[in-house]
Amino acid sequence: MPDWGNTDLDIAYIEVDEAVATDAGNPGQDSPDNGVKDLQRTDLQSTDIQSTDIQSITDTDTNQDAPRELPDTTTQQDDSDNETQDSLPYTDTQDIAPDLSDQGDSTDGLSLDTVETGCVPDCESKDCGYDGCGGSCGSCPSHYHCKENACVYNPWCGDGNCDSDLFEHCGNCPLDCGCGGNDVCYLTKCCTPLDCVKEGYACGQWNDACGGQMDCGTCSDFPNSFCNDLGECDCADQCWFLECGPGGCGESCGECPDHYSCQGGYCVFQPWCGDGICSQTSGEDCAACPSDCVCPQDAVCYEGACCTPKGCDSSGVECGDWDDGCGSTISCGKCLDYANSFCDDMGYCDCAPDCKGKECGDDGCASTCGACGPGLTCFEYQCIQAG
Repeated sequence: MPDWGNTDLDIAYIEVDEAVATDAGNPGQDSPDNGVKDLQRTDLQSTDIQSTDIQSITDTDTNQDAPRELPDTTTQQDDSDNETQDSLPYTDTQDIAPDLSDQGDSTDGLSLDTVETGCVPDCESKDCGYDGCGGSCGSCPSHYHCKENACVYNPWCGDGNCDSDLFEHCGNCPLDCGCGGNDVCYLTKCCTPLDCVKEGYACGQWNDACGGQMDCGTCSDFPNSFCNDLGECDCADQCWFLECGPGGCGESCGECPDHYSCQGGYCVFQPWCGDGICSQTSGEDCAACPSDCVCPQDAVCYEGACCTPKGCDSSGVECGDWDDGCGSTISCGKCLDYANSFCDDMGYCDCAPDCKGKECGDDGCASTCGACGPGLTCFEYQCIQAG
């Protein structure tokens, strides 16, 4: 008989006739049920099963005549109802039970009619799924599913494989279907954008054929540079209507002759001293350019302008010194009519009589300070006895 303590099989299903168990403990007595109890499952771990796990089974190799002893389950009773247990210990593994069919018909006095092999799990060549006896042949790891007792891989976004069966593409799963290099994802596919140089574009914004635009730069060589419809830098030359100055494309439209200046692309005459024109807009005047800005005969140049001086009569004065209005002074004479004559602030001659300390005589203004009485005469402005 094989050594069950060292068997490589993990799970044993043993159907035990309660009557046999009873007879083993009490020979000669019939079982009340006279039948076979329900199938009990005992999972025996290959590393845990020892010969002591099934304590009553003896090795018939040493004594062929000795009866085989089955576990005595009549002594194991529940504390609550003292019912007899008829099953072996149970642990949950999902392996195959040993095949007892080759142990002989009655090597220990018991026939296979009494101890029969029950449902034997079938997990041969199976990774997972039903074992045929209400158990399982195993479970599949993450990202796998059981199909026909085999673990089948479930593709998923992030496994490194771009799986078309899952409709993965660069748009919904860039982890697996990412685009390399300069490619971009466009309409669920990787797309290589067009290149400015390869397409012959020197400037402008253009469709890159991948849903975006390529920037090919601007034209800045000249003030009037622009990008034409072909993506080429061009320039709008303005010399066809300009007389002078830059044309906007690096060339000159011409030079102006003497006494002309270029203003806004056109030659404009610039007055100059000696051209016979007194141009105030160019800053010419009688002081700056007397050859062009000549004053009339009765006028003088004063502060850059021709000025006609005022006279005494035109100014309404008869004496004193006055401004002629052109930067000079005119003298209108003195008041000499009388000893005390003077020129007042208005430019008129006046006279101030002086009779202070005088009894008689001239007051300095053609009048007298008084007359002396009879017998008196005026001497040095005083009245004295004549004689």
